[in-house]
Amino acid sequence: MNTKDKQKLLAYLKSQHLIFLASSSQNPWIATLYFAVDDNFDIYFISESKSLHGKNILDNKKVSCGIADSKQKVNEEKIGVQLAGVASEITDENEIRYALALWNASNPGLEKIINFDNLYKINTNVYIIRPTLIKFFNEKLYGQEGFRILKNKIEAQFLFKGLIDLESLPDKSLNKYISVGYFKEKNPDGNPAYFYVHKVIVKGKTIDNATRLLSKKLKKGWYAVFWNNNSSYFIFKNKIIKVSYNWTADEFKKVTRYATSVGIKNIHFLHIKKSMENW
Repeated sequence: MNTKDKQKLLAYLKSQHLIFLASSSQNPWIATLYFAVDDNFDIYFISESKSLHGKNILDNKKVSCGIADSKQKVNEEKIGVQLAGVASEITDENEIRYALALWNASNPGLEKIINFDNLYKINTNVYIIRPTLIKFFNEKLYGQEGFRILKNKIEAQFLFKGLIDLESLPDKSLNKYISVGYFKEKNPDGNPAYFYVHKVIVKGKTIDNATRLLSKKLKKGWYAVFWNNNSSYFIFKNKIIKVSYNWTADEFKKVTRYATSVGIKNIHFLHIKKSMENW
């Protein structure tokens, strides 16, 4: 599947809300679930801990799924998806937060119920489906009975935490960055009095794409930071500086020296490590 078709497939998946999940252990079972999908074609859903499909997935991770709008008429140009993949329960806290933020963005209205702090109370688990093959039927694009197939190689994906102030973005939109909350931080310069800093998570094989895109988008005189357990990436307009997560004084001088050169005072970095640790 070429890049253009992948983009159309992803746009279609993001336009839908219900997935038909087929799982099996001793006996096959099908369930209808609300879902969300990220830009890596990973699909997330939530379900009660005691659900039959959840128990099946514990025994057999291989699943197949269908996605289609049931209101389509038989004589219309039809569109839909069939896929095969591997499903599993998510146990990593950061990925759970990422999945819930994505799920709530796709299925708004239950944020006060479907959230990280409430999962245990409502006996709900979070799951991921990593497709290995996606068959995209689209008669409007590909003709009658026309389809394209995406063979998806499952590769390791990494999660990176981040801090971004919406004021640093020209359109004040996080777009591809999944926000899992924000906090109010006093501006040491005093104007404006406070910053509203979003806690974000990005996901991918590497951090390169996310940092590069943000570096192009940031306003001059602002910065953002992404990190994992190994590295931190300080992002400025058209500039990225990588240091270790537990950076040395000399490493951090590279950051503050460059920041000063583009008009960012060192005072803005006094509490950055604390903000990262309290993310």
